[in-house]
Amino acid sequence: MSREEDLIKRVYAGFNSRDMDGVLAALHADVIWANGIDGGHVHGRDGVRSYWTRQWQAIDPHVEPFEMSLNAVSKHLKVLEGAGLVERERQGREHLIAVRAAPLREVSEWVSEYERLWSTHLDRVEKYFKEKRKAK
Repeated sequence: MSREEDLIKRVYAGFNSRDMDGVLAALHADVIWANGIDGGHVHGRDGVRSYWTRQWQAIDPHVEPFEMSLNAVSKHLKVLEGAGLVERERQGREHLIAVRAAPLREVSEWVSEYERLWSTHLDRVEKYFKEKRKAK
């Protein structure tokens, strides 16, 4: 296993065990981290610490590395860009990718309207079948 692979595995393990200090020590001091909650980015280790603290209060993320070719990543990002879900900023040879949360919020709002409607109808269907089962 290469040094880079070993580092990645240790960082993933640290993240999953919530060893924030250990993971942050492995990151560059001027790290730019995607903000998956609000969109955009957080900057620096303190920004990442604050973001993770807030994120871990809302969800319990567990991450695992997996192998994916650079070509596959590039194709996937192009699809997400085409759908307006991520933005790409080129800085020399580097590409900074940011999640665009607004389109996902729109979908969530649209779905929630129909969820209320369907929930009522499905409750009635469930009640019907429970009553039918009791009648047997």
